[in-house]
Amino acid sequence: MMTGEEKKFRNLMVVYFFLFLGGGISFYLRPEKTLSDIITLGTWLGFAQFEPVKDKFWVILTVSLMATIAACCFMASLKVRETKSYVIPVLVSKLTSSFLGMREFVVGGPRGFQYLVIALVDFPLFVVAFLYYIRAVRSEGGGAPLEREIEPEPAQPAT
Repeated sequence: MMTGEEKKFRNLMVVYFFLFLGGGISFYLRPEKTLSDIITLGTWLGFAQFEPVKDKFWVILTVSLMATIAACCFMASLKVRETKSYVIPVLVSKLTSSFLGMREFVVGGPRGFQYLVIALVDFPLFVVAFLYYIRAVRSEGGGAPLEREIEPEPAQPAT
């Protein structure tokens, strides 16, 4: 039986699955709309405009990553006690994009608004998923994820 924290984690993973899947499909079908919205917001806030890339190369890579992290969220939601660690690649992805987005924003100054958007979107997704993951791990009585000992499998008799 799942604990309350495991149920919350499972529900979050289902929400993230649909968020990343829908976001990936939307971005693939209309990448220019997403970029146009970012440019409009940045201009309204006083940032310099950036020139969006018209080639589909980065769109395809972005959508493949979103599909991958959507799949990880789906897998993490199946049997939470056994599969919750599938969220770890999602955490790595969101933390990496947040860090690099903030770095490029600081380096890029007024021309780096699009990078700030990455950090402002992905860092909260990282924090929420991380907190739910830690709470789910601790709720099953196993302590912190890295504190648990791995028990060796029993030796199999030679045949």
